[in-house]
Amino acid sequence: MVEAIRHIIEKWFDERHEAAKSFSAYVTPEALRKLTVELERSRRYEVVAMSPSIFKVKSSNKTFKVNLETQSCTYVKWDMNMVPCSHAVAAIRHIGDDISKHVGDYYQAAKLREAYSYRVNSVPPLASWMIPANIQGLVIDLPKIGRQSGRPKTTRHRGPTERTTQRQRAGSENAPSSSTNRAPRTCSLCGFESHTRDICPYLVSID
Repeated sequence: MVEAIRHIIEKWFDERHEAAKSFSAYVTPEALRKLTVELERSRRYEVVAMSPSIFKVKSSNKTFKVNLETQSCTYVKWDMNMVPCSHAVAAIRHIGDDISKHVGDYYQAAKLREAYSYRVNSVPPLASWMIPANIQGLVIDLPKIGRQSGRPKTTRHRGPTERTTQRQRAGSENAPSSSTNRAPRTCSLCGFESHTRDICPYLVSID
């Protein structure tokens, strides 16, 4: 299992390494897709420059403040995702700047290439392993677990995400309770049920 997982990771790193080298844009394809969506939304906004880096962007009946120097917007989406929102895109287009230059570092194609620049090293065969002498003779015993108090459980509690079949649900609903399985009480004097000897109505007191 460990070898299979290692092989999958090696394959993933190799595929992403080759894909990252082929990126011609400044940002990653995911960031480019987000910018395309925000660009279409920004075309219907009205932009007013308050300063060289601060802009007021009006969207329908709402107005947002965009600061290109601090890369923030009162819509907060740019602050959280590190990708310019539609209001920020409108302000960037207003000054004629490149939108992709305002994307966070983690969405740059150079960072993606750097992340997958390293390869996963293969594990050599077991025969070539150099094991220290103090570890070769080491014996690891199983943990000592004492028996818990009480009667052991015979059924397993199902988790909240586990499903039960209709037959299991019907069986649990139709199963008689412990109170119905209990034998009815009978009086030791008269033999009738629903009462005991102490409150028997047929008891004759002898003075």
